[in-house]
Amino acid sequence: MSMSVSHECAAFGDGHVRCRGGNYYGQLGIGSRDERVHGSTVVAGLRGVRQIVVNSGYATLTVHDDGTVRSWGSNSFDVLGTTAAPDACPHGPCQFRPTVVAGVADAASLVASTFGACVLRRGRALLCWGSTYINLPSHPTPAIEDERGDIRDLVMADSYVVARRTDGLLLPGLGRQVFGESIPVAWELAPGRGAHLCATLPDRTARCWGPNPYGQVGDGTATERGGRDPAPTDPGLGPVQSIVRGYYHTCAIREDRTLWCWGLNAQEQTGVPLGESETCPGYSTPDRCVRRPRQVAGIDQVESVYLGYARTCAVRTDHSVWCWGGAFRGPSVTSPVPARADW
Repeated sequence: MSMSVSHECAAFGDGHVRCRGGNYYGQLGIGSRDERVHGSTVVAGLRGVRQIVVNSGYATLTVHDDGTVRSWGSNSFDVLGTTAAPDACPHGPCQFRPTVVAGVADAASLVASTFGACVLRRGRALLCWGSTYINLPSHPTPAIEDERGDIRDLVMADSYVVARRTDGLLLPGLGRQVFGESIPVAWELAPGRGAHLCATLPDRTARCWGPNPYGQVGDGTATERGGRDPAPTDPGLGPVQSIVRGYYHTCAIREDRTLWCWGLNAQEQTGVPLGESETCPGYSTPDRCVRRPRQVAGIDQVESVYLGYARTCAVRTDHSVWCWGGAFRGPSVTSPVPARADW
């Protein structure tokens, strides 16, 4: 599953895809655009999907078993990897149906921001398009950024890609400026898209570091840490199974399968009632947040968790999906209580 400001999509075990939410830019892949909010809808014509990514700029991308990549939705900032998006949207070209991204044939995994995307190829070379702040200047179609064949992994951090080599060194770019020269290879980087990073260590404890205006690092503080900040801190969770970064909040599944979240709570996306949250400075104006991990009440046996801008969803071990926080129909509809979702 992958979640954004406007929509969310999920790839299922048999390789098909469903999306739901807003479709103003054709980001649901249903062959048209409209201003409706749609329920769970099958994206026609997709098979063998093993990863799906939605970005904050109303685009959707998939990685398939055969190593190809498809994209649809808004092509603002060239995030679709094509110069030939054929459809019209209010703010530029769009693509209403999934279309193969030319020049990508061996994709292993993909990350995407508002401004660009990168593919880690099966031979561990790096292929990017749009603007990822590794590739300067940007380019609208896929191009090789690093072909040494030693890229271990990559994660999105806000609008730029952090790529780590097999020796732990980070590729040049904004990622290195903010997070330091290297990250230990034994640290398992948390997926997500926030400007901060988190990792799981070999002893299964967590570390988070980087910008922290909403308390998303989880160490009890909330400060805008400008510039280089390579000092990871322990949010005090004990052993965890996994950790995931949202735009401005973070969640972790502990070994007992309870779920703990922290960070921005303006729409109760951490699972904490608004009245129980704290004031944080934010990037421009104060907001509500949770500065230390708190357990999400009303859900247990959590298998995986997915974080959007104002929503959080979790999959339990019985494969049911539960969501809380904001709703697609407006910021006034919020709840910290997990409710079963109609996937």
